[in-house]
Amino acid sequence: MTDNVAMANSAQSEKRARQAEKRRTRGQMLRTRFRTQVKRARAALANGDAAAAKTAFAAMQESADKTASKGIIHRNAAARIKSRLSRQLKTMKPSETKTPPTVAKESPKENPGE
Repeated sequence: MTDNVAMANSAQSEKRARQAEKRRTRGQMLRTRFRTQVKRARAALANGDAAAAKTAFAAMQESADKTASKGIIHRNAAARIKSRLSRQLKTMKPSETKTPPTVAKESPKENPGE
């Protein structure tokens, strides 16, 4: 438990303190995971990589729903974030997608031993 928690006076309050600490750490983990997914989706959109943006958005959407269902963030906040990122993904132009440069293959030499 953390040091800033008041000392429990009964067995019931000790148990409640333990439960609250467990919930806090689980919520913190889910909130951190959600924020990371949002950052990854925004970065993929900013880079203009449509394929990466779609996969990052799908992961973020799942994380948002899970976090909102557990009450870690408000369901309207999750919906707002999903809506904004979805709108950005839909307005992404195909020409904005960056494709890696292709390396030209060398043609085989007719007489490699010469």
